Amino acid sequence: MRPPSTPTTQHETTNWAATTFASLRYRDFRYLLLSTTSLGFGQWFQQIGMGWMVYVITNSPIQIGIVATIRGLAVVVLSIPAGVLADRYDRRTLVLWATALAVLQASALAILVLFGAIQWWHLWLFALVDGISAAFNQPARSALVYDQVGPKTLENAIALTAVTNNLARVTGPTIAGMIIAWVGVSACFVTLAGLKILAFLLTMPIRPAPPASASKAVVRGWRSYMEGLVVVGRSRVLLGLLILQVIPSVLVYPYMPFVPIFTSEVLGLGKNAFAYGFLLSAVGFGSLVGAAMMAGRGSGQSGGKLMLGGAFFYMLMIMLFSLSSWLPLSFGILILAGLFNVYNLNLNQTFYQLHTPNEARGRVLAVNGLIGPGIQPIGNMVMGAGIAGWGFPKTVASFTAVAAVTTVILAVAIPEIWRLRAPSGETRR
Repeated sequence: MRPPSTPTTQHETTNWAATTFASLRYRDFRYLLLSTTSLGFGQWFQQIGMGWMVYVITNSPIQIGIVATIRGLAVVVLSIPAGVLADRYDRRTLVLWATALAVLQASALAILVLFGAIQWWHLWLFALVDGISAAFNQPARSALVYDQVGPKTLENAIALTAVTNNLARVTGPTIAGMIIAWVGVSACFVTLAGLKILAFLLTMPIRPAPPASASKAVVRGWRSYMEGLVVVGRSRVLLGLLILQVIPSVLVYPYMPFVPIFTSEVLGLGKNAFAYGFLLSAVGFGSLVGAAMMAGRGSGQSGGKLMLGGAFFYMLMIMLFSLSSWLPLSFGILILAGLFNVYNLNLNQTFYQLHTPNEARGRVLAVNGLIGPGIQPIGNMVMGAGIAGWGFPKTVASFTAVAAVTTVILAVAIPEIWRLRAPSGETRR
């Protein structure tokens, strides 16, 4: 693997700005960050638009769960082979191809909606294609962050990526909801296609890098596919970090596709696209503040307890949100939820990468995508069935209560994750 690209300046400073934006010294990371940001905005436009279309066409929480499940299953099936490819071939090329597929998907979706030809089964198909693109994009993009900045600047790079992702999360849902309400859902999907095209164009200037295993004998066949699972299974730290992602993926995050039902039936606002986007932006607003705080805090600080605390209080906030019936209170609770969760997610990703052997980075990150976000379809289906039978408040409150208790049990069972510290660039397992 080539060394990280040369910083544009060699002067080391200790002021806040230099600490906060340290990873932006690397040219290729800047392009990667901009590309990921554009893709992040597009993903929120897609989630808002798809969720709205499913709800309007079918008026069914089960159908909302099915669409989310189809996308997730594609990630589950393809994450491991995608990770193998990320270790064998140029990651920048893989990202380009995966993003090109996202461009085709978004463009076709926009055309069908624009001409009024969209049907419910089209949403299943587009969810599948989106999942295929995400499965190949996720491990390659995540590994590229490490490739561009190295271990010592990794926490800062992940934090800045979270800042831009959460900027998209703050403004993306609200803008998408406003566009749907004031212009029409077709304009939302046209904007989505433009954002994914921009992400593709911003990826092109990134310089190619050889795969991490290029100088070694490549392990082929089933053993290569399973190596990521073996590496995770042998490390209590990686296993604990992975389980900490599984818990909210199954029991908490599935609430998001059902927010249209919450705004309609719990808040009594009907099919209000603006309120839907407004609520989803609240989590991103809190996450943006938290990620900015993390970017400026520097490295080498204790993070295991902060990560676990963030996860626990995030779950508690979502529980309280599910029981709220007043829009301003719901919005405020979700801001706190985003603030807590960004500490969990950012530190989890930092520790996960730092404890991953570089020669298996793509495959181990693919396991992260497979077992974490990829397993979310199970939660989507079960939560959708629960909401259909018992309503949003009881179902989501029950799920999040179980998640919080499980997180406490995990912290007791694997105490190593309490003692984790922010990256030194030296610790690998």
